[in-house]
Amino acid sequence: MIIITSAAYVDSELQSEFGRLPPAFLPVGNRRLFLRQFAVLHARLPGESIYLSLPESYAIPHRDVRALETEAVQVLRVPDGLSLADSVLFSINTIGRYDEGLRILHGDTLILDLPAAWDCLSVAESADDYNWHADPSPDAAARVWCGYFAFQSAGRLAKCLVAARGSFEKAVSAYDQACYLERVETENWSDFGHVNTFYRSRARITTQRAFNDLAIGDRRVRKTGRPAEKIKAEAGWFEALPSRLRVYAPQLLAYGAVEPDGYSYELEYMCMAPLNELYVHGRNSAAFWSRVFRHLAGWFAACQSAVPMGESERRMAADDSHGMLAEKTRIRMGAHASANGLSLSAPTRLNGRPLPSLAAILERCIDAAARVPLVPGVMHGDLCFSNILFDTRSDCIKVIDPRGLNFEGEPRLLGDLRYDLAKVSHSVLGLYDYIVADAFDIDEGTGLDFHLRIHADEDAAAIQKLFAGLPLLSGMTARHVAPITVMLFLSMLPLHQDTPRRQRAMLANALRLFEQMEH
Repeated sequence: MIIITSAAYVDSELQSEFGRLPPAFLPVGNRRLFLRQFAVLHARLPGESIYLSLPESYAIPHRDVRALETEAVQVLRVPDGLSLADSVLFSINTIGRYDEGLRILHGDTLILDLPAAWDCLSVAESADDYNWHADPSPDAAARVWCGYFAFQSAGRLAKCLVAARGSFEKAVSAYDQACYLERVETENWSDFGHVNTFYRSRARITTQRAFNDLAIGDRRVRKTGRPAEKIKAEAGWFEALPSRLRVYAPQLLAYGAVEPDGYSYELEYMCMAPLNELYVHGRNSAAFWSRVFRHLAGWFAACQSAVPMGESERRMAADDSHGMLAEKTRIRMGAHASANGLSLSAPTRLNGRPLPSLAAILERCIDAAARVPLVPGVMHGDLCFSNILFDTRSDCIKVIDPRGLNFEGEPRLLGDLRYDLAKVSHSVLGLYDYIVADAFDIDEGTGLDFHLRIHADEDAAAIQKLFAGLPLLSGMTARHVAPITVMLFLSMLPLHQDTPRRQRAMLANALRLFEQMEH
């Protein structure tokens, strides 16, 4: 059997980043750390039962309850405030299987090359000055215990824990004296238990999209991809940023063509969490999100004033906006409907409620958006939560992955800031990142009668209420750009064709947002 020890909350530094979470619930690459741990355990130790210890006071979100049930993982509720040793002893006694072997993996630890042997522990070399336990074994050199232990006898370990009186290290040392624990050196250890090691470990686990590749090292991020024009436009956007806006973006370090037909650019690596991971997986307060939205308001204000806008620039921004909103959405929605045998003129239904046809919804949104004044400025073009980083220590945001191109594929720095505000809204009110994280239920149909439920945390409702009332752009709130937000979900449908279930949820979510817009 295996116990993932996650019965205490993360330290104060990590709490300032992610809120009060057990370590196994930290977000890593838009997934809980425990999902990555389960994947390794199932692969390296197939068939062994897995237990996850959690603080008694922690309320598990609905989507995580489902994930734990799917993985057949049993949760052990441990009283708050116990030491690691007492927490492990409590867990062993709760399970009651003293005659079996017990493996322990710390909740803040990911080891890809876990040993399958019994009576061993994993060690690794480390130059960091943290309170990791230095291995006293004479053949261990300057290595530390890195969070994985395999004991042949859970009963013997329990006796050692009782005698150690709250010291996990003493208990392990006592077991080691009675039954030698082999030291197994790991080459693939990631520690997420401290702020600095968290971001270093996170850098090893990147999320990529088709045709794009991220390489992180030497304090820089190298993005390579195709088509070359798109990646080149992103680099050009960073290079063309006015000085007033450069404090909102990582420093551009290098760029150039890559054989045979790609392009790449390098940015400084920022030890910051993207807002999508904080929104979906964090437990941050309303005051925390108020700071984030204040910085976004500052970004929008700076984007409006950073470049003088003459009549020609305004006209160009208006033309680009019409192409992005009306033309692109018609084309993409039509392509999706054709590929999936959907009628654009037939009425739709959401959770039993009748709604207009997709064509009618789109035209209403285009008309409603046209009645809201254009706001020209320096446009990011993809200002969703996954492209906004927040640094709690220096209290600032950084934006990444700009679009850099208009609807016609031409490089653009200027555009319609209503689009960027709608992109933020599609993350906050549209719950886009919850859908990407598969935190939803959708019917298995193929027609226009949808049944959708998004499993957003209780905290999300308070954050949404806060966001909805804030005039972030020239006095505009999210309600002013609600038609554009609906169109964003309609236009992104072909981009999710590799996951039909998520694609159907995106379409149903457009109906949900349209229904809210109309009331």
